[in-house]
Amino acid sequence: MAYDEAWTCLSCGTGNVGRAFCEQCGRQQGWANVATPTADAAEPDPSTSRGPLIATLIVLLLVGGAVVALVALTRQSSQQKVADRAVLSPADLSGGWDPAHPPATNTFSRAELGQQAGACADADGPGPPKASAGRAFRNGDPKGFGITRAGSAVLVYDTADRARRALAYFASKPFTDCLANSLQENGGHDIIPAPTIETQSVTMLPSAADAASVQLRAIVRLSAASTAIDMTVDVIASQVGRAVAITSFHSDTGPFPAAEETRVVNLVTDRLR
Repeated sequence: MAYDEAWTCLSCGTGNVGRAFCEQCGRQQGWANVATPTADAAEPDPSTSRGPLIATLIVLLLVGGAVVALVALTRQSSQQKVADRAVLSPADLSGGWDPAHPPATNTFSRAELGQQAGACADADGPGPPKASAGRAFRNGDPKGFGITRAGSAVLVYDTADRARRALAYFASKPFTDCLANSLQENGGHDIIPAPTIETQSVTMLPSAADAASVQLRAIVRLSAASTAIDMTVDVIASQVGRAVAITSFHSDTGPFPAAEETRVVNLVTDRLR
């Protein structure tokens, strides 16, 4: 191209005549403006792109932790399973027995031994067990005298030594004195007006020489209007390993049959072996 011809700079648009280079920008004739390449679309910041994922993972971890904690709180311990499995059941008793629901805040009271028996054992005995279960049943109409009751408390300790200490305590005078008071709380009757309840005696009965057991018999007098009866309460505590099973038998009509007591106690203790 001749330089004396007019030309327009393709870079800045300046008109030039007789020049090889643009008067304005110095570009040579015929050069085009090379545009600065535009940057590709900015890639997302990895830290911000991972934000929602991290938040989701945190939520999942928190939810998972809450679920694990809930399962841990609601899952029964192995000791509690032992106590629940061994405690007295309706199938252990012959005849028509109904569940008894005495006022209960501890295992002893649920086994028809009264509130004070449990409080006394916790305060003066070996202390509370690792797990416990209690249940009681009644045969007869509680609106009158002549009923029979059977109850069971199973206490599972952390060691066999503590279970032996518990059994020894149940044979001690502090516990028998406590039991005498506790049995006066509720005679298991719905008689109106409520009868007067007074424990007459608590004595220890002989047990087999080779058996880790304690047998107590209490005589409890119930008086209502012109009627008075002596209720017999047999309490049998047996140690099996880390557990102590306490079975109670209440009868308005004399001692509970000894053979039936032995049969029921063996059913409970066998489930602890």
